[in-house]
Amino acid sequence: MASVLVDDFFNEIEKIKQGNDQVALKVRFAHAETIIPFAANMQLKGSEEVVDPQTTFSYDNNDWHGKWVAPYSSNIQWDVYRGEADDLLVKMLYNEKEISFKSSCHPIEPDSYFYSFSELKRCYNQ
Repeated sequence: MASVLVDDFFNEIEKIKQGNDQVALKVRFAHAETIIPFAANMQLKGSEEVVDPQTTFSYDNNDWHGKWVAPYSSNIQWDVYRGEADDLLVKMLYNEKEISFKSSCHPIEPDSYFYSFSELKRCYNQ
């Protein structure tokens, strides 16, 4: 389920890259059952804390909290900008806050929340 949604995010940006400005906004409504796997698939900070199978989960031994990953009215938003040389830049907001993509993705400059679309495609094997 999450992989299909991730692919669709990339496919919609690809349409913009190809000049289709009719896809400037795409909105979906979903619940935690969609947000949590999507965030984990994207490897967003706080969404992928693993529990040792031999250890019983508790908030004392694990930083993962559903109320942070998918609180009521949670959202994930990608803003797309056309940069220099017609390159597309992407910034993500997660629950209304700027957030970095996974750690193996490189922003356009250190401590930036902007990523080139080509870098995100490389980073997420798209």
